[in-house]
Amino acid sequence: MSTPLAVNQWYGYSKYYNYDKGTTIYPKAATDKKAVDREAGYFKGMLWRSYGKVSFAVRAPWVVGRLCPPAAVTIPATRTAVDNVENVNPVCTLKTTETDGGYNRCYNKLALRYHNDQRAARSGTKNLVLDARIAKYIQAEMEKPAFATAGKITNKGPWAGCGESEYK
Repeated sequence: MSTPLAVNQWYGYSKYYNYDKGTTIYPKAATDKKAVDREAGYFKGMLWRSYGKVSFAVRAPWVVGRLCPPAAVTIPATRTAVDNVENVNPVCTLKTTETDGGYNRCYNKLALRYHNDQRAARSGTKNLVLDARIAKYIQAEMEKPAFATAGKITNKGPWAGCGESEYK
């Protein structure tokens, strides 16, 4: 198993976690609730807010990940549902209701990180930086009725020389 595959598997256990209640969701056919709790725990550990360090070790077919808080932070041995809600954040989404300051900051950060990860895998490409002014302009244009009809931004504004990609 490779490290990306292991990490994807751990994040895949999100299906067993209720973000609103901070509790485990058991599938109807679950016969081993301890296994579901363990898998939900792996997922919560990957996202726990105060963890600041991670390390991986590989010995085929195993991958072990260890997440640690900074030295000054103590994580409670037994975590309550309230602890979980406060420390495990939901995934960013495309919902425009999450717009903050004229654009979706959470999604922009996530997309920027993903773009830069992809660019880092290719030799000689530099990291991109987020330009909030452009993000706000694009979001405002997308909120106009013309965008819903055409599916594209016709008024490029001061950024007419920029490249553009759409995805639906």
